[in-house]
Amino acid sequence: TGADWTNLTDNILPNLAVASIAIDPVMPDTIYVGTGDCFNAIPSYGGSGLYQSVDGGASFQMMSVPSGSSFVKVVVDPSNHNIVLAANFDQGIVYRSTNSGGTWSSVFSSGTTWDIIATPGTAGVFYLVCTGGIYKSTNDGSSWTKSAATSTFFNGSIGRAALASPTKAPNKIFALMTDAATDGQNYLAESTNGGTSWSLDNTIPSGLFVIPGSTIFHPQGWYDLYLAVTPNSITTDTIYAGGVFGFEKSGGTWTEFSDYTDGHQSGGNGYPHSDHHSFAINPNNSNIVYDGGDGGLWVNYAAGSNDVANTGGWQLHSNNM
Repeated sequence: TGADWTNLTDNILPNLAVASIAIDPVMPDTIYVGTGDCFNAIPSYGGSGLYQSVDGGASFQMMSVPSGSSFVKVVVDPSNHNIVLAANFDQGIVYRSTNSGGTWSSVFSSGTTWDIIATPGTAGVFYLVCTGGIYKSTNDGSSWTKSAATSTFFNGSIGRAALASPTKAPNKIFALMTDAATDGQNYLAESTNGGTSWSLDNTIPSGLFVIPGSTIFHPQGWYDLYLAVTPNSITTDTIYAGGVFGFEKSGGTWTEFSDYTDGHQSGGNGYPHSDHHSFAINPNNSNIVYDGGDGGLWVNYAAGSNDVANTGGWQLHSNNM
């Protein structure tokens, strides 16, 4: 459950910054790690490459990807574990391997890729979001077609972005995007037909990336952003969106579970730390959710409730980290 943690990479990887981890679904001792911050911060820690472990993290080997040092996303094909996709941040190239990382070839270079997802249940189907729009592959990432141009959602270029899809409804795709020009305006788009058409959810809170009363590194869509959806939902989805704040959408209503006011920004008293970077949902129990951010890893056993008395609220889950 993640109650205690063991460090796998200190003194093994030459880089402390990790952007993405992927685990082989057939051979779980095989782990891929993409290094680098993959955003422009002060300081910003560039990556040192893409790494693989075949012994559950006891050791790691640097992979011979043709170019690039920072890798924002690594994905293993759930229907064919030999196929791996790795999105390079500094070169703006997506690489593909068909032999579990033995060799790599370039398959996409039409803009900086922010996220890639596979859709279990629809073999060979991937989606990616990049500076120029959303793309889809139906042949295990070998080639890509544009599903939606940036202009479908707004005029400009897509800044940081994330994708999500329910496991049991693979034709439903969500995309959370920022406007690269402002890093503050957020757009949540949804497709219910596998990317054929898209609609915007105009109800998403506008202050997701805004630090109240601050002008330093503000707003922060470039820095902290995640999107997640309950994996087992088919028609009624629970969506989690993270930035400076954290919000949950259930039953058509957005509820704030993390804020930057009233002493909540540092976490505690049922709240997680603000500035959110990653989110995970237990595939067997969607009420158990995990939030990773500037203040560590937090767990909640009641779908994000802040009610300490009845649910325990958010609890720090970073022992030994």
